[in-house]
Amino acid sequence: MGSASILVFAAAMFINIVVVYKKLKQGNTANAVIDLIVLVALSYTFGGTTSGMAIATIASALFSIYLFIDPVDKDFLKKFNL
Repeated sequence: MGSASILVFAAAMFINIVVVYKKLKQGNTANAVIDLIVLVALSYTFGGTTSGMAIATIASALFSIYLFIDPVDKDFLKKFNL
């Protein structure tokens, strides 16, 4: 894995962490929980290789950005009794 790939991987992870932190700080727990579930699910699914983890992290970061732009209802998790 080249240094450019590692930089993209690190940038995606940084974006992911910052977006989840901002959501938690703003009290938007539902979006933060969904982000973390997606990150764990993708990491588990693609975690067998370094390239797979890079894909999972980038996909999760893009999903985090999407939820940041278009968040779900704050009462979304109440549908699941969470």
